[in-house]
Amino acid sequence: MFRHVVRCLIKPGEHQQFVQAFGQLNAALPAADLPAYRLWRTLFGDLNEVFAEAEYDSLDAHVAAWGKASGNEEFQRHFRAMLSHTVPGTLRDYPLEPLDLT
Repeated sequence: MFRHVVRCLIKPGEHQQFVQAFGQLNAALPAADLPAYRLWRTLFGDLNEVFAEAEYDSLDAHVAAWGKASGNEEFQRHFRAMLSHTVPGTLRDYPLEPLDLT
């Protein structure tokens, strides 16, 4: 299993627009063969900080899916719209894999 976590800051005053754009992006993901992402917000800490997460079978599956999705115009349109509500330079990808504790 591979978990893709993305962290970003929403531009001040654009929280509702970001949430709406993220919802539209999420609706477009299945057509691009990508899983839906869950959206989380911090209760304190950085103002307007959000995290999105989704699970994939593997890192290779994630890379292949995003590579394929890059050619999907509807996905790209919604992705760019969502990004327009984030503070430039704050988007961070966290590729996570579980640790075996046995």
